[in-house]
Amino acid sequence: MYPEFVPVYIALGVIALLLIVTIILLIVLLKKQGSSRPRNYYAQAPAQPQYGRAPQNQSGQASSAAGGMAFCRNCGAQFAANLKVCPRCGSQRS
Repeated sequence: MYPEFVPVYIALGVIALLLIVTIILLIVLLKKQGSSRPRNYYAQAPAQPQYGRAPQNQSGQASSAAGGMAFCRNCGAQFAANLKVCPRCGSQRS
C-alpha cells in the first residue's frame, strides 16, 4: 500500500458510506410511503352505524322527524331534540 494513496482510499470510503446511508434512507421512506396506501384500491369499507347518536339530516343536525330525543344534563328529563331548553327545569341545551 502506497502512502500517497491514503487520501484516495479515505475519500472512496466516505463516498461508499454516503451511498449506503442514502440507500437505507430511500428504503425506509419507500416503506413508509407504501404502508400509508390502502391495500385494495377499489374496495370501500361499508359505513359503520353510529350507535348512541341521534339520527342526523344532511345539514348535520339532529333530526326530530326521525324521533331524535335528547336528555337534559341538569335534571335528566327526556325531550325532543329540536327544543333548545329543557321543558322540566329550563336549562339551556348544550
